Amino acid sequence: MIVSKKPAISVVIPLYNKEKVIARTVATVLNQSFDNFELVIVDDGSSDHSLEIVKKIEDNRIIIYEKENGGVSNARNYGVKRAKGEWIFLLDADDELYNNAFETLFNLVNKYEGKSVYIANFCVSKGDRLDVYCKERSEGVFKYGTRVIWLNKVFSRTGNTLLNKNIFEDIGYFREDLSYYEDMEFILKYAMQYEFVYSPIPIFVYKKNNSDLSVNSRDLDKEYAYHATFKNFNFYAKMIIGKIVFFSIQNRFKNNNSKEAFSLLKKHFGGLFYIVFSVFYSKILKVDK
Repeated sequence: MIVSKKPAISVVIPLYNKEKVIARTVATVLNQSFDNFELVIVDDGSSDHSLEIVKKIEDNRIIIYEKENGGVSNARNYGVKRAKGEWIFLLDADDELYNNAFETLFNLVNKYEGKSVYIANFCVSKGDRLDVYCKERSEGVFKYGTRVIWLNKVFSRTGNTLLNKNIFEDIGYFREDLSYYEDMEFILKYAMQYEFVYSPIPIFVYKKNNSDLSVNSRDLDKEYAYHATFKNFNFYAKMIIGKIVFFSIQNRFKNNNSKEAFSLLKKHFGGLFYIVFSVFYSKILKVDK
């Protein structure tokens, strides 16, 4: 009887119409120096050749699930619930890992035992520019996750964070009713509850494009800025939420969509202090990137 080795890490990629980039993303996962992982790809009803492309890749660490389209959060939750690893690493289908990504994170796991959230730095690519994102340059444990996120010292997101699977049982999964900033509520919840262990070594490249900045095609009802609540969050989390709401309002005014801008203002009138103060605080202390 052959006993299969349980993977240490489950890499979960939600896949939807990424035929031009998915092969490259998968290659950066398979080429990791740390190889004790499974790669869970959840095709969310792609209508292009994305699914065909990943099916042609031969590697026994790849597990492919096919499902009807339900959105990125639904696909992530689907993959996490089927993951076999103790650790979850979420990755978008168009991001590229450096080959030391998992090794960097697992070195932290071994050095700082007993924690649940391990984070590394990352780079942001826009055009010809490649910038290191997180300001913090020292490795260590940060007790207040929302504080370091607010100060842009450390940021946790898909592509740079290793999460113990128990976190999902403790605080729940991703909200499936949102499609923009859909992961923010989940991040803030674990940032308040768990310490961050951080390495300043960059482990992946986030490719920023103009679509990230456009609000014209966003459905307000699908946006986190509309559904966000200031209740049950600490001061720094409220500041982060306030800033997200402010920029959503600002962008709608810039795009001559005053109706939705005023809807956001009305919706979050009770949190107006955090919306205004977050921007004022950012300008004074220059915490914006």
